[in-house]
Amino acid sequence: MRKNIEKDFQDLVSWSKDNYSHLPWRSEVRDLYRVLVSEVMLQQTTVATVLPRYESFFEKFPDLASLANADENDLALAWKGLGYYRRAQNLYKAVTMIHQSGGEFPDGEEELQKVPGVGPYTAAALTAIGRNQLALAVDGNLQRVLSRYFFIEVEQGPKLQKAVHSLIQNKTFAKTLELCGPRKFNEALMDLGRAICKPRNPKCGECPLQNSCEARLKHKVELVPVKKEKQKVAISELKLVRFLVKNSQGEMLFYKKRQGEWLKDQWELPTAIVESEDQKIKQYPFANVANYSDEQITTAITRYRIRNYWKEMEELDFRDLGILNDRDFAFLPWGKTQEHISSASEKVLTLINGRSQ
Repeated sequence: MRKNIEKDFQDLVSWSKDNYSHLPWRSEVRDLYRVLVSEVMLQQTTVATVLPRYESFFEKFPDLASLANADENDLALAWKGLGYYRRAQNLYKAVTMIHQSGGEFPDGEEELQKVPGVGPYTAAALTAIGRNQLALAVDGNLQRVLSRYFFIEVEQGPKLQKAVHSLIQNKTFAKTLELCGPRKFNEALMDLGRAICKPRNPKCGECPLQNSCEARLKHKVELVPVKKEKQKVAISELKLVRFLVKNSQGEMLFYKKRQGEWLKDQWELPTAIVESEDQKIKQYPFANVANYSDEQITTAITRYRIRNYWKEMEELDFRDLGILNDRDFAFLPWGKTQEHISSASEKVLTLINGRSQ
């Protein structure tokens, strides 16, 4: 391992401080609850998406107890716009268990991983960023930056994750991590991977590590990390009709999604399949529906490309279709309700509402 890595990473930490110390989750004093929430928020989500929702989330749930005692629907509303709602559900599980165990986070990465919803990355982030203890929170950003810097030619996936994580066993690397401070070291690598050392078209000319990056010196930045050969996933076309059923107060009919269904616990407009390439799909009932909208909204989920149409109906006419009879229905004042409405339903209603004004 090169002898100049201490200076390289100290320069990286300085660059990170100059450019990203203003982020609200980068305060000098760290609270493990806030670190846990911010790390879960930032997984698979951009900083720009998290920023406007960060403070409002903590206004609603300022501490671990307030979130542990919250109604899941309140959490869903506070999480709205951050996507991947399952992350919020895992966060809720983790916070609930910690609260029930006295409110203290377990010590060490192994013990942290025993908490439901806390995996290896989150445990390492709590250790390094939350407690400023020796750990490497290996996410996609760290894998990319460190595999390029040290030119680790290992295929993306568990093998690369293991190879990058094993760097901490190297004395020079571990000493550098300790010297820079585990918190600042990890955050600086995350910043670099997110802003500069991108998967495609990395901004090598702006990188504080550019003069020592092995992949750059070998002119192989785009080849590292070694990409896995992608297996083609068949995309199925799915055509849905969303039923618009109003009562005399102008409230819209919704039903609540169940365990095992897409968008569990969210409220959705009554929905039926009118066409599907996948005849085995069980997410919605099939129905013979005519005279629905010409207009459509396109969405996607898992391996389905979905075309959403809509049809206005009287409640009795909808009931006569004989679908979703075993579901929990409710008329909700859309636009004013505190319930968690599915994004596809909201898109349909927003479009229709805009047309009627």
